[in-house]
Amino acid sequence: MAILGRRKTGKTAIMQRLFNILWNQNDQVIPFYFEVHDQDICLLHFAEKYYCVFLSHFFSFVLRKTLPLNNIHWEWEELVDMAKQYGNKDVINNMNVFQKYIKNDKAEFAKDLAFGAPAGFVGYTGKFFVVMIDEIQYMTEYIYFDAEMTIKAYNLPGAFHGLVELKIAPMLVAGSYIGWMTQMMRKMFVGSRLKPFYISPKLDDKGGLEAVYKYAQFYDIALTDEVASIIKAFLMIFWI
Repeated sequence: MAILGRRKTGKTAIMQRLFNILWNQNDQVIPFYFEVHDQDICLLHFAEKYYCVFLSHFFSFVLRKTLPLNNIHWEWEELVDMAKQYGNKDVINNMNVFQKYIKNDKAEFAKDLAFGAPAGFVGYTGKFFVVMIDEIQYMTEYIYFDAEMTIKAYNLPGAFHGLVELKIAPMLVAGSYIGWMTQMMRKMFVGSRLKPFYISPKLDDKGGLEAVYKYAQFYDIALTDEVASIIKAFLMIFWI
């Protein structure tokens, strides 16, 4: 599913809320949240960041460790120590292979391993995953195949084409530029693999009226239904 809506409409809040719910449940589904930034980066470094954030969220869940401030991933050495503490040989081997790709500048191999890690870890751990990628449209503009950043990886989101509908690691993505997102989804996720879910910055009539009553209750102001409807109609002009 793809959450589409302008900035400040609550897309990120939905994802982060889902992350917190799943983390606190401590059950069979592990949440993984990754935000793509509008900053130039080469594919090798992007794959490394993606994989390290994934590992951080994975070890945070299975070891019940609080994530670093602002969900910044742990350093590689710390992740290696956590892998040893977790004691799963398949996970350790996966990390070793990834590190070899990074050291040998194998960007494509590193990307494939990183993007496929959630589904791969299902077989290692018996846990399922929910993969959440925020502002995925930036992957078409700010990531480059080469270290010199001259060849743009404009089709990179297509690497998730075979992963978005996996029942063992389904994906939820979000984007703030609806036209950009819609075009990307048509080109790179054919067959409606990503179904759009639109979020409006406006409250509907019912939600707007409820908001008026809640504010009135908070400030201990008595309202008739007629007055509440007038206030709601006025405020809806400014998109509550």
